Amino acid sequence: MPNINETVQEPLPKQRKLRVMVACVSAVAFSVAAGTLAPEPSKANPLGGKWRNPSYTYFSQLNGYSGYDSPVTSAAAGWTKFGGFTISAVSATSATVSVAVNNYGPTDWLGIGTPGPSHSSGTYTYGSIKINAGWLNRRHFNCLLPDHSTCTYAADTSAKKKCVVVHEMGHVIGLAHTSAGSNKVMNVDHGQGCHVKGLTNPTSYDKNDVAEIY
Repeated sequence: MPNINETVQEPLPKQRKLRVMVACVSAVAFSVAAGTLAPEPSKANPLGGKWRNPSYTYFSQLNGYSGYDSPVTSAAAGWTKFGGFTISAVSATSATVSVAVNNYGPTDWLGIGTPGPSHSSGTYTYGSIKINAGWLNRRHFNCLLPDHSTCTYAADTSAKKKCVVVHEMGHVIGLAHTSAGSNKVMNVDHGQGCHVKGLTNPTSYDKNDVAEIY
């Protein structure tokens, strides 16, 4: 059984990918239209559990990071429109999932999405998403810890924020990581997913994975 840290934490990509990304990013449009990508493996990569219905509700705790309001809202709308899974904003007392944006310090992750009570089995009844705004604002996707002096791609644009949030929302749906080369928002590599492929909305492949689970 995979450790939860292996399935839901988003490590910063390695420095060795920098040259590949510089070569590719200018050739790839930042928005990828669903249904126009190369063939992907048909098999979904689930965490192991699922919600009773393909939907959950959430409440955002921005903690002063107002720049994340639109990315969070847009990420939820993206899953609802393109991903075959409905994510709706409600009041704090009614929400089944909390989205907490805060400064969690110099960690090795930009976001963590965790469904509960067990991410690997059973029926999900709640979940949490943490977005490390302080780290996302300071660091870049293609940095090697602990030195980030040679990074080139800023990670704090609205589109990059949305890219991280939509990925973490996918974990709470019940989706595990896909390979670094995949055309899915669940791509394990944020550098490829956000900078090279521009995956800010679920693609048809993500939608197929959701349909396979639900």
